[in-house]
Amino acid sequence: MKNSVGELRNLKEQRDALNRQIAKIEAATKVIRVVADKTIEMANENKVSVIDLCLMIAPELELRKKGKASDNAPVVAPKRARKTKIYKNPHNGETIETKGGNHRLLKEWKAEWGAAEVESWAS
Repeated sequence: MKNSVGELRNLKEQRDALNRQIAKIEAATKVIRVVADKTIEMANENKVSVIDLCLMIAPELELRKKGKASDNAPVVAPKRARKTKIYKNPHNGETIETKGGNHRLLKEWKAEWGAAEVESWAS
C-alpha cells in the first residue's frame, strides 16, 4: 500500500512537470506564430514573397539554400578516387583493369580459382 501511494505521488509530480513543459512549448509556439503571421502580412503588403523577405532580413540563409559553405559549416574532404587494379590470369594470359570488384570476368575467375588466388594476380 505504501509503495502504491509513493508511486502515485511520483506519477503526479511527473504529470505536473510535463504540464509545465507543455505550457512553455505552447507559449513559445504562440510567439512563433505571431512572428510568422506578421512576416507573411509584411510580405503581402510589400508584394514580395516570404522567402525573399526572409532573405532580405537574413541574407546568410541564401548561402544555406544554395548549398554553399558558410563560415560555421564543417569542411568535408572530397572522396578519394579508387585505385585501378590490374589482374593478369597466369592460366590464359588475360588481363583485366578494374577499379572495383564488380567486374563480370573477375567474378568468374574468383568463382573458378578462389578469391585469394585471384587477388594474388593483382599488380
